[in-house]
Amino acid sequence: MSNLVTRVRTVLHACGVDVVRYRPDKLLPADFSEKTCEIWYEVQPFTMASPERIATLCDAVRYIETNRIPGAIVECGVWRGGSMMAAAKTLLDMKSTQRELFYLTPMRGCLQPRMWTWIRLAYPPASCSETKSLL
Repeated sequence: MSNLVTRVRTVLHACGVDVVRYRPDKLLPADFSEKTCEIWYEVQPFTMASPERIATLCDAVRYIETNRIPGAIVECGVWRGGSMMAAAKTLLDMKSTQRELFYLTPMRGCLQPRMWTWIRLAYPPASCSETKSLL
């Protein structure tokens, strides 16, 4: 490291800031399981959720399934179905096919709550074939 870089890092450390080299091969946090990383890369084009949120969702699904907590998994406000795909893939990895999956989504634009429709294991029209092929 050059003398200038060392000095800048020293000053920044004194301010509580650390500067590290960007490593594109390390895009996901080190504490993500290999399975969670696989799920993230598969659902990434279909979600606006961050990798951390998808990992937390996968952990929550594993928890309710491992502890045999009854009930369906419901998502309210769906973009292209990525979060629900992550939940479904986590369940499939656990060899669980009995839990119901629902998501609540407006059919056209932003509708009033009374006009929202429950859709069971359906996919957004914009990505129907893509979403089905991932599952």
